[in-house]
Amino acid sequence: MLYFAYGSNMATQRLAARVPARFVTTALLPTYRLAFHQRGSDGSGSGKCDIVPALAQSAVYGVIWEMAFHHKPTLDRYERLGAAYNDTWLTVTDLAIDRQFEVQAYIGNLTALGLRTYT
Repeated sequence: MLYFAYGSNMATQRLAARVPARFVTTALLPTYRLAFHQRGSDGSGSGKCDIVPALAQSAVYGVIWEMAFHHKPTLDRYERLGAAYNDTWLTVTDLAIDRQFEVQAYIGNLTALGLRTYT
C-alpha cells in the first residue's frame, strides 16, 4: 500500500522505528495546507501536524512510502486511528515525472485552537 506522509513521518528514521517502509518519491497534495492544531497525547501542549482543505493555490509537500498492508494496523496505533486521526484516500502528484498516485493518509480529528508548534 502507498502511504502519504507529511510532518514528522516524512523522516526515514521516525517511520522506520514504527513500520518497515520503502521510500517511493516526494509528492504534492494540491488544495490542502498544513495546520498545527491537532492535539497531541505527549503532554507537551503542542499542536501536532495535520492537513486541511484550503484554497486552490495551496499545497502540501510530503513523502510517499510503500509498506505492506499488514503493517498498517501498527501505524494506525501510532497515529491513534479513530481517536486522533482518521485515514482517507487522496490523490497526490510526483511533479518530477508528472504522475499521480492514490495514497492513504491520516487527517486529524482532535483540533484545538491556541496550540503551539512542537519545538
